[in-house]
Amino acid sequence: MVATEYALATMALLLTTGVYYAYQDRYLYYKGTLKEFEEKEKEKKSEVQPALKRVCYYTIRHGYDDTPLKPNLLDPSVCTHLIVGFASVAYDYLIPKHPKDLYVYGNVTSLKINNPDLKVLLSVGAGSGGKFSAMVNSPPGRKKFVTSAIALLEKFNFDGIDFDWEFPAWKGAPPLDRVSFIYLLRDFRNFFKAEEKEFLLTAAVAAPRSIVITAYDIPALAYFLDFVNLMCYDFHYWRPSTPYTSHHSPLYQRPNSQDVMDNVAWTSHYWIGSGMPKEKIMIGIPTYARTYILADPHTHDLDSFAKGPGRGQGKINYGEVCSFLKGGAQTVFDEFSFVPYAFKGYEWIAYESEKSVTLKAKWARKQGFGGVMTYNLNRDDWNATCDGQTRFPLHNAINDALSD
Repeated sequence: MVATEYALATMALLLTTGVYYAYQDRYLYYKGTLKEFEEKEKEKKSEVQPALKRVCYYTIRHGYDDTPLKPNLLDPSVCTHLIVGFASVAYDYLIPKHPKDLYVYGNVTSLKINNPDLKVLLSVGAGSGGKFSAMVNSPPGRKKFVTSAIALLEKFNFDGIDFDWEFPAWKGAPPLDRVSFIYLLRDFRNFFKAEEKEFLLTAAVAAPRSIVITAYDIPALAYFLDFVNLMCYDFHYWRPSTPYTSHHSPLYQRPNSQDVMDNVAWTSHYWIGSGMPKEKIMIGIPTYARTYILADPHTHDLDSFAKGPGRGQGKINYGEVCSFLKGGAQTVFDEFSFVPYAFKGYEWIAYESEKSVTLKAKWARKQGFGGVMTYNLNRDDWNATCDGQTRFPLHNAINDALSD
């Protein structure tokens, strides 16, 4: 029995040591470039900073036919960067999730005819582990992916590629994901340089610290990426482990709240402190709301007990929020967290309003961040439900806040 336990312990130690040295060997390949990055950042401080970015995600829902917001209904003036999601990976190649997505690609990039300054990127969506992880951890796989991605970007006139990988080395995924992701970005940069391509390279990144410390080498990301889209939302939503109401995108912590890290201000400055220059951080703002079913309609404050997710299986568009408010719901604006919530009967909704997104955008500008990212255009009131005349009211409010 003792001999068996000793043998198992020895095997575990050898495996752990093997992973450690593999990680170290890979890290040495790009470690030296970080000094070069730090020198470049010092030079940038003396340069004139560019205009603030307005990065907007546009998602293709289960294929073109099931996407209510068609490309011809988009407003190319509300964004400086438009990111189309999401492409996928198969046999280490970048491919559209649905054949008709190719039709969307061409129609979205054609928006640059009316707005030549618009940059359109293609986003690759991936969860923990799976085909994307397998590709990233294989040098031949990365090579196939990079070459196929460049071919797709060029064919449909994209300006760059975005990665929405949720998340590297997370929830049982290979620990080497964290380093191999950097390898993938390095391979893209090397290809851009060798072929004299000027594509943008960006990524959507997590806000929770528990994910960040596991999934990302932030200084290396800062070196290879043009900017990151910080997903400052879904800090809270109904789950069996958190059966109570709260904001899902608060700017600041509420007094007496134990959720010190679950807010935009804390997590964005954590990324700065971890090595990401603030001008490369886009502050994420959601256009969707989180919904709850209250256990007691007479108990409707923050932190009230909820029986489950509300309408829309816990998530609704801004236009639906406006309809809820018009139906007699009472709204409360939290002067501490700078976001509103609303309730009526058993329904409770945490959402973003034109007031709250204006405050967030002005805060991002004052703090010196590179701009704002929204997720997404589809969830904004694109058909003017709220006032009968304004399309994309949340995006327009952000634009006004960043340009006044």
